[in-house]
Amino acid sequence: MSKLRFVAIHSSGEDDEYPVAELNQHTPQTRGWQSSKFCEYPQELGFEIESGESHISQVQILSHQSKIATKVEVFIGNGSDYHTAKFTRLGYLSLDNNERSSYQARELKTVYVDHQGRFIRLLVHRCYVNKYNNFSQVGIVAVNFLGREGGGVFRGAESKGTGSVTHGAKGGSLQDLSLDLNLDKNTASKLRMLSEAKSRAVSTEDYLTAKQIKNVEGELKDLGAQLAQLDMAKRQAVNAEDYDRAKSLKDEIDILREEMEDKIRGIHISGITDAAPSPSHSRTGAGGGGGDVSMRSPTSARNTARSFRAEPKEVLNVDDMVVGGGGGNTGYDHEYEEEHPQRSARNDSKFAPQYEYEDEDDDRPIKPKSNINYNDRDPEVDGEGDIEESSNKFPAGDHPLEGCPNVNDLPEAEELSSKSRAENSEIGIITHLIGEYRTSCLFSKTWALREAAIYKTRLLLTKEYVDFPGISVCIPTISAIIKVGISDKIVQVFAISLQLLDDALEALLKGENITKGLVVPAMDPIVVQLIEKLNDGAARIRDSSRTSIRAMSKAPSIGCHIIATHMLKPLPAKQKTAWRPILGRLQLLKDLVDIHGVGSSSGLTPENVMNFVKNLNAFSHSNGEVRDAAKYLTVALHKHVGEEPLTPYLDLLRRKQREEYDAAFNGVDDGSSKTSARGDHSAQSKAKGGGVNTSAVKSGKKDDPSTASKEGGGGDDAVFTTCMFCGKSDNSWNEDGLDLHYWKECPLLSPCPACAQIVEIAGLPEHLLDECEQKDSYSACDTTGLAIRKDEMDAWTKGPSCVPPPENCMYCPLCLASVEDTDTAWREHLLYGCPKNGRSYST
Repeated sequence: MSKLRFVAIHSSGEDDEYPVAELNQHTPQTRGWQSSKFCEYPQELGFEIESGESHISQVQILSHQSKIATKVEVFIGNGSDYHTAKFTRLGYLSLDNNERSSYQARELKTVYVDHQGRFIRLLVHRCYVNKYNNFSQVGIVAVNFLGREGGGVFRGAESKGTGSVTHGAKGGSLQDLSLDLNLDKNTASKLRMLSEAKSRAVSTEDYLTAKQIKNVEGELKDLGAQLAQLDMAKRQAVNAEDYDRAKSLKDEIDILREEMEDKIRGIHISGITDAAPSPSHSRTGAGGGGGDVSMRSPTSARNTARSFRAEPKEVLNVDDMVVGGGGGNTGYDHEYEEEHPQRSARNDSKFAPQYEYEDEDDDRPIKPKSNINYNDRDPEVDGEGDIEESSNKFPAGDHPLEGCPNVNDLPEAEELSSKSRAENSEIGIITHLIGEYRTSCLFSKTWALREAAIYKTRLLLTKEYVDFPGISVCIPTISAIIKVGISDKIVQVFAISLQLLDDALEALLKGENITKGLVVPAMDPIVVQLIEKLNDGAARIRDSSRTSIRAMSKAPSIGCHIIATHMLKPLPAKQKTAWRPILGRLQLLKDLVDIHGVGSSSGLTPENVMNFVKNLNAFSHSNGEVRDAAKYLTVALHKHVGEEPLTPYLDLLRRKQREEYDAAFNGVDDGSSKTSARGDHSAQSKAKGGGVNTSAVKSGKKDDPSTASKEGGGGDDAVFTTCMFCGKSDNSWNEDGLDLHYWKECPLLSPCPACAQIVEIAGLPEHLLDECEQKDSYSACDTTGLAIRKDEMDAWTKGPSCVPPPENCMYCPLCLASVEDTDTAWREHLLYGCPKNGRSYST
């Protein structure tokens, strides 16, 4: 994998001082592209790969530090011309608002795309508002594309996972955008040359030369950073016509370049250093006017370079950039969540499962490339200090992580801190089983080490632990390791933890004298964690959690009864208004009924299952998927127990709904109701005039019985003449008209104060906590159930408003009045009683 040469060929707008052509260069002096002042969004940027159709593996985008887009959509296309090419939308990546760095750092976002194409289109969406962006602009300092020219599928680095390359392949961090932006061009070229030479040395088993090259590479990076700073200072001096200072800086630059040449010449590299020019020749070639360069020492040059290092105002050090994934909390959205390109970041089927990324509502974030360099600190883990690079501390073949992919590329694990030991009471038993170093890796601040520790545990479990000390002895410790991995916010660590769970279940199946009394206490917390994951915003996390729970229910040492006990527990207060937690549980309950049936052995009975559905109001829920899941669950029960035990619950259905259930009982399933179709169709459309995405209303809470009676007909346009939330009807409405009503008028909807999405007011706390781009800025108040900004939580909890709501009531997120948690009460309050609702009829 190598850098692909490209040219920026299109932009929908640009600032005269920051044209799109700036993106064609990667140097420390690159200024980048900026949109015109007060432009319309989204802005479009177009790029062409010079070599024609190529295999594009990665896209890198370096954002401006204050003129920051909320998200960037990525398209890849083919054709003879950019404007006529056929593009495929891969998804979007979101960017952090950069408040945490006070708008001093730049966010470098790297994503894995893995597509063939000749053209790349970026749609840059609206900017974050801050005091440094007075003209509502967006800016991109640099872009970079990595892959393979000519369209062949690249296999070199992919087989080893992300962030590293096999020896002999061009790629890895040396092809990274940060190298060119932080080092001068000459140094970057030398580093890439040395990297190739090191790979050749390793392939010929010349490890002494490889070690020498490795040491020189680190020194060259330091010198290159100094050169870049000195070169910028020299340019500033020239612009100020301070030629004496410019001459002095040039002398310093020449000395540093000579020092670099000396270090390279100190290594015998066949075909390179044995044909290198003499020192005098090199010095002459460094530029005219060398004069007394040789009279200055390299040490003096370095000291002088440091004196100029603070002068440039631009942030050039990649260590100061916000690096990694995307959204609220510095944009590591993981749930880079969340939805995703068409392959996982790792391609090693033994290391992490393959995931097919789903296109949910045609709007999914592109998964950030997991790691450019294993020395990147995990964005989800707090802590300071640098992680040491991997050293040859362990003899060959005796590394504690031996057998893990890329073990030689992993950094050395930092020692366990006293804080980690205090917060994790199970560290002791984990250390006793897998050893001190592997335990340090499991709790490391580097996600690749955490992943490797669990992978190594898989190897040990299947090859050693099943024999000694035996699965019955080590299952509590294995369960503790699985719990750590499942709670990890990095999807690769989560995925490998589920594979360890599968291994453990298989070992339990083959083990002897395995009792539920031994296994259930160890596995019970894992069941709880996986049920919570059914609410996750990433489809692949929800699906894999559901699959693992089904597997646990089939295990004789666990069984369905344990799963059902947790599944049928009442939902927490803040989840009762959310549709996704309800949907996940209903779907899994149907799976359990299909697999295990009903009765004492499964823990599932018609009464406890149907009461659970009834208490969640799932039969008449405003979300069509929830209503469908309730119906399919009821049909699954009907197959086992018939209609009589279900009659008390079926009598609660509307007449039309009951007809649909009866048809489903007879094997004729006509799909979702018209109400569901109307809600989903209108919810997926875009509101005109404001560019606000109304997809959030799909999780709306209310459904008017009066409008439900009108579902019977009216043709295709009938679904757009009535608002599914407030019940207002207008025969002149079409799809656009209904969207406009959602966007500007509907009293039950409101723009989210954080991201401007149109959401249902009753579901605003759930949106801010689970779906909003700024969700990391909010926390749930356990007392009131409201979403409160984290920086205001202390003041809120001490204030007079932080009191529990009355029984069966919720607080209105606008006016904080208590509202009975029924459709009628919410409608009445928002239509006529809420003084803070600017759309209410009383207002």
